[in-house]
Amino acid sequence: MRRQIRGLTQASANAQDGISMVQIAEGALNEVHEMLHRMNELCVKAANDTMTYEDRSYIQDEIGALSDELDRVGETTTFNTIKLFDGLPQTKATAVAGSFTVNGASSGSVTQATDEEDAYLTMNPLQNGDVVGIPDTDTGTTVYYKVATDADISAYQTEWAEYWERKAEYDADPTAEGATEPTRPVERDGSSSDTAQLTKTSDVLRMISRNIAQNNANANADLCESASSSYSLGNDGKFNIHFYGPLPVNLQVGAEKDQYISFKIHSTNSATLGVYDINVKDSDGSGAAEGIEKVKDAISINSKRRAELGAVQNRLEHTIKNLDNIVENTTYAESRIRDTDMAKQMVEYARNNILAQVGQSVIAQANQTNQGVLSLIGR
Repeated sequence: MRRQIRGLTQASANAQDGISMVQIAEGALNEVHEMLHRMNELCVKAANDTMTYEDRSYIQDEIGALSDELDRVGETTTFNTIKLFDGLPQTKATAVAGSFTVNGASSGSVTQATDEEDAYLTMNPLQNGDVVGIPDTDTGTTVYYKVATDADISAYQTEWAEYWERKAEYDADPTAEGATEPTRPVERDGSSSDTAQLTKTSDVLRMISRNIAQNNANANADLCESASSSYSLGNDGKFNIHFYGPLPVNLQVGAEKDQYISFKIHSTNSATLGVYDINVKDSDGSGAAEGIEKVKDAISINSKRRAELGAVQNRLEHTIKNLDNIVENTTYAESRIRDTDMAKQMVEYARNNILAQVGQSVIAQANQTNQGVLSLIGR
């Protein structure tokens, strides 16, 4: 019984530690909620046609900063060094390559995660003129991008500006002496490798990184909630792959084996909430309109997770009360078995003491009678 009492006392402390963990997680999700509301506010503002492209670019800067903070909260919120929103062991997931191509061929080799390092994909660094094909995750249509310098992009834009200028002159008087219709430049709409969009290296790498992340999330959908891929500009041939999944928590709330309360703390970041790709920087507000819907869904997801954690906390509070009640009554029962019944023992002690005193008195009285007889004989 003493084993049970001490075990239950520790189980109560375990449940209290569980409440502390849940409170930290719920507090972080409260801040996530506030950031999502601010993102919604910004999207609504950007959707208004009184905003210019430049105004929307400023709004996008703040949305991007909030998205980065969502990721930071998900990565750094801890309890006793345990990451609460990034608890999936990386070795459980299987990393895969992206579905992108470089110059028409699949590119990249994957190294699986270890206990010390995340999985990663390595590929040859992109060179100026490389054509990268990236399938759209929604439509499946491949969009082609040609790696170009800022000067290349500027020259292409100038070529089109000059074309439209000459075209306007020609259309104004096509019969003028020496008038010839200008040749239309290649329309780089990304529909084929020959018409690939001229794009800076950093932007192409960002899209490759997103493609790798999406492919890995889809390949491990039964295990993880999302995946991310990151790269360093100083080492643009290596893409780190990280998987996000729920943290399983088992609280030992009993003195015996397998007496657990189990729950999960879901991964939280801009990807799992679906707001990582909000882009309001356009000329017609369409990106902001899409952003409003994405933030709405994210708020719903976050609210559901907060409700789940609140339910766990309420359950644990009742668990603690029940454990404390069991400990109190088991201690009382153990005390009755093991400890002395003081009232009974005091009565027994008094009885024995009286009997001893009575016996002594009888003996003393008998001795006095003997002494009296001897005294008479001596006379």
